[in-house]
Amino acid sequence: MPDVREAVLHIDRTQLEALGMDGLFEAATEAGIRDVQDLVWRGSSGIVLIRLENPVADGRIDDLEPIVWWERIEDDGSGTTYLCEISIPELPEEQDAITRNVRGMNERGIQVSVVGSQEDISRGVERLGEVGINARVERFADYRGPSAPLDALTDRQREVVSVAHELGYFEVPRSATPEDIAAELDLEPSTVGEHLRRAQANLIDHLLGEHGD
Repeated sequence: MPDVREAVLHIDRTQLEALGMDGLFEAATEAGIRDVQDLVWRGSSGIVLIRLENPVADGRIDDLEPIVWWERIEDDGSGTTYLCEISIPELPEEQDAITRNVRGMNERGIQVSVVGSQEDISRGVERLGEVGINARVERFADYRGPSAPLDALTDRQREVVSVAHELGYFEVPRSATPEDIAAELDLEPSTVGEHLRRAQANLIDHLLGEHGD
């Protein structure tokens, strides 16, 4: 088995238009970006937590091309947190890479972590170049384990959230029910609902505890 490596890539804000993310980036920058954390990411879409200093007008969010659905889940006077699904069809899919996670966003651009073999990561960077994204490699080293919001979840909670995302539970309108998730995992629907509620609470606690003022 090849050694697992991690590359931290920086994509400049001027190149985000090629991914259809320039509108989202502009809206988030104007509102004041405090933190971005991906929760589940598969292929070219994922569920992301975005914490901003100020809220964004609802109508503007609805018009942002990458956002499939969104929900404002926290507004405590010191910042506003959004849970949303982002779809980036232009993003090449590295089939063999283990993970690809958004690590952060600021006024200069976005930072992405790609974990996999050295060969897989190199192919992923090349594919980004093919769609006009010249990512700068900020760090390339042995992978030392995850440090992401999903670490705040139990193994079962991560499994339930992942299956819920795959089946379309978080889509608007929803294309899956707790009963569908329960059938997939051989659990009771009430158990699935409890796992989803606790998972969301743990994720918010993690985000606010680690990044709050």
